[in-house]
Amino acid sequence: MMAIKYSLKETKKDLKDKKAFLFFNSDIFKKEVQDFLKKEGIILSAISSQEFQEIKKNKKQLENLKEKVKKCQILISAVGNPWFIDKDFLSDDMIVIDIGITKKKGQILGDIKCSDAEKLSGYITPVPGGIGPITVACLLENVFKAFMYGK
Repeated sequence: MMAIKYSLKETKKDLKDKKAFLFFNSDIFKKEVQDFLKKEGIILSAISSQEFQEIKKNKKQLENLKEKVKKCQILISAVGNPWFIDKDFLSDDMIVIDIGITKKKGQILGDIKCSDAEKLSGYITPVPGGIGPITVACLLENVFKAFMYGK
């Protein structure tokens, strides 16, 4: 959660009462994100990767989902399904946090199609080079704090 918190803080935006959307494949992760965002005053909607696969089969439901996601100010994806989120889910000034990672033919890909997201104003954590290094930095910070408090 620290990497998500850091990424949101770095935007320097007031996010209280803003809407966030989460694509997830772990109920534990969803709960952690939900609890964290609630403390920050952010309203969360979420869908599991299994639910998304079902919605994809129905064109009308998929279009409704895309519109719902576009109305959010924050999009977080942690599925591991390369580039399944394209421009149809994104809007200008959106904060996009891509946690999903897939290795395909020697290439590392995220859930968000970066070429679509880069055309919009807003913020994105790219894959590779986004949340991963931030997570490592947060872990090192925790190790340092534990060391200092343990003295």
